[in-house]
Amino acid sequence: MNSDEKYLMDHQSFKWIINEFSSLPTNTVLLSSGIHPLGSSWCRLKFVKYETGFGLFHVNKQNLKKTNVTTPFTFNVVEKDPSIEEENEIEKRKLSIKTNNDFQMQYLITASDINEKELVKWSVCFTSTSISEDNIIGKFFNTQNDFPLDSLVLDCCLKVTLAPTTEELSFSGKPNLSCKGWENLSKDLKALYKTSLNSDVILSVGSHQIRAHKSILSARSPVFKKIFDHNMEESKQNFVDITDVPKDAFEKLIEYMYTGVFTETCISFNELCELYCAAGKYDVIELQNKCGNTLLSIAMPSTMMEILQLADTHSDLNLKSETLNLIRFSFESVVNTEAWDFCRTNKPHLITEVHNFCAKRLKRN
Repeated sequence: MNSDEKYLMDHQSFKWIINEFSSLPTNTVLLSSGIHPLGSSWCRLKFVKYETGFGLFHVNKQNLKKTNVTTPFTFNVVEKDPSIEEENEIEKRKLSIKTNNDFQMQYLITASDINEKELVKWSVCFTSTSISEDNIIGKFFNTQNDFPLDSLVLDCCLKVTLAPTTEELSFSGKPNLSCKGWENLSKDLKALYKTSLNSDVILSVGSHQIRAHKSILSARSPVFKKIFDHNMEESKQNFVDITDVPKDAFEKLIEYMYTGVFTETCISFNELCELYCAAGKYDVIELQNKCGNTLLSIAMPSTMMEILQLADTHSDLNLKSETLNLIRFSFESVVNTEAWDFCRTNKPHLITEVHNFCAKRLKRN
């Protein structure tokens, strides 16, 4: 690839207006029309109506047949702006996103009523290695029964970045770099971790021992780097006793440090909280952010104050702001939870922050 060749990029903005939202039956599933990033129709948005809320998902083209759709809806497109590549250039290249292309999708979606009162805002990012059948963009719950009576408006912004496909060139037998290189690297490092080949340190978590590699741990965690670089007793003995993280969370943390892969499926809320804390303690910020975004996507009124406590403990301002916004829309339900009572007794400053945040937003509206 030439050094001056740009990554192909596409920006799209569109509205999805769901009319007569309040009359939709619970568990109604709606699909958007096809989204055409980079000149290729290959995905859709899926909307699910819940009893006290709704959810939005990214659905791959190949998985659409598995989706039981009640009524198809189409986008009311208000803008499409490929800001990096000219539209005719995208049309000319007719690129389709294949499984062996590295790409990144960034969604910024705001849900509001017909009077433009904002209900919730979601910002998520998917990569070619993280996309599964139904990727959660966000879920919103509100038991106050003050959902829009007429229409729900979803303002959607999507940016897709695709690594350029280049012609194969002959380099006299020298190997070409393929776009699956990062995926293969992740698999190889996972195998290195699982087999403990040439490991040089033992991590002890209770009665369980993990054999690992100092160089990888140091490269991925500033905390481990400090342990191994400052002639500490653990470094001399090639043994580190882990006492501040549960075994399951620590194993997931170490595997992520080797592979860079985080799978949020089949992981409970409490496990997510433990992994978020573990990532924070060992300064693996990338994993901490992924756990935080997943916690937001599955947040319920009963768990919102727990997430707020996590964000406060770890000085995570972004997670804190997003959680406060969720609490604002479910305030009456949140104040009746055990977590609210706990904070009122043990963390009164968080109760004050919630009241101040809601009061400021109320004035703006």
